[in-house]
Amino acid sequence: ELGAFLAGMLLGDTEYQSQVDIDIKPFKHLLLGLFFITIGMRMDVGLFLSNVKLVLSLFTIFICVKFCILLFVLRVFGRVGKSVALRAACVLAGGSEFGILILQRGQETLLFADQITSILSFVLILSLALTPALSRVARFFSTLRGKKSIQTEIHEKKSVRNHVVIAGAGAVGTTVIQALGELQIPYLAVDNNARRVEELREEHECVFYGDMRKIDVLKMANIQHARLLVVCMDYFKVSERILALMARHYPHVSMVVRIKKISQLPIAKKYGAVAIAPDAFVLGGDIVGHVMRAYSFAPDRVEQMLQNMRKYI
Repeated sequence: ELGAFLAGMLLGDTEYQSQVDIDIKPFKHLLLGLFFITIGMRMDVGLFLSNVKLVLSLFTIFICVKFCILLFVLRVFGRVGKSVALRAACVLAGGSEFGILILQRGQETLLFADQITSILSFVLILSLALTPALSRVARFFSTLRGKKSIQTEIHEKKSVRNHVVIAGAGAVGTTVIQALGELQIPYLAVDNNARRVEELREEHECVFYGDMRKIDVLKMANIQHARLLVVCMDYFKVSERILALMARHYPHVSMVVRIKKISQLPIAKKYGAVAIAPDAFVLGGDIVGHVMRAYSFAPDRVEQMLQNMRKYI
């Protein structure tokens, strides 16, 4: 079981991730149910009933301690905002299937006594069952700040059509965001830097946290109805994976990609990127020009906008 778990983690971070998701989708719920049935058949219900207070006490301690540790790590080492850290700590405070596997392996190797394994397994199963409730608590922390959760907001914006999706909100991406806002062109920007997203959202409400290398995030950005995808990632390897995913699933969407080396040009063209924005135009002026032309702005309006942007270079 541990080998299969590790293999899944490794494959989940490769270019084969989307295909693996598609291949295992028919079996995912079946195997998950089979896993919990197998674990449940090993549980001693009589032991649970005779140690209810102990199990509930350990369960409460486990949730609280893990929540505090996660909150500390996210704030100090992850350097994410307070709101994001609270939500993430809530969602991740429960146990996991991997923890149950570790306990079972420890029991098989006589590292844990049978009674201890059963009690700790009950604690983890209770925490897994509590995960939906923890997610609701996480959403409650969002409402305390007077804001909806990012997932809720982007879900509400699914009706947007003919918009620009921006992958990456660094220096170039931020310039594109500001220009599109000024031009009143609808857009959704997605970045995987939580702190950067939280800072940008103070001025631009259409900036969201997510990993654009994942098909679910692309769907969440309503990419199938977008006019254009602008890829402004700092690392071209990340951009390449996004382009490959788009070429495989959404070939009808035009793409603009930021490159840093001329050797990256053939790779971008291979995936059907219709316009390439060399990194020499640091503030993203070239990208804005391509977007304006895609929306049929008059050439003199495009040139005027680019001249205004050059003043800040």
